[in-house]
Amino acid sequence: NRGSLPEVAGDLIDYFDPDDDDDALTLIERAIFDAAYRRARTARIAAEFHPPSWRDCAARLLGALD
Repeated sequence: NRGSLPEVAGDLIDYFDPDDDDDALTLIERAIFDAAYRRARTARIAAEFHPPSWRDCAARLLGALD
């Protein structure tokens, strides 16, 4: 839940505090053992994630530099 990951992935992934081992373990176990959860997350990512094109990335960079 730190750095640039939340900026890139938004709420399409689960974040955990790297200083909280229990929170990390809970989320990792759910991802491993809960098949219905994985299917739901996979479907949402497939429906909502649209990777930016190189043109979009360049436009954002040039816009930030202006």
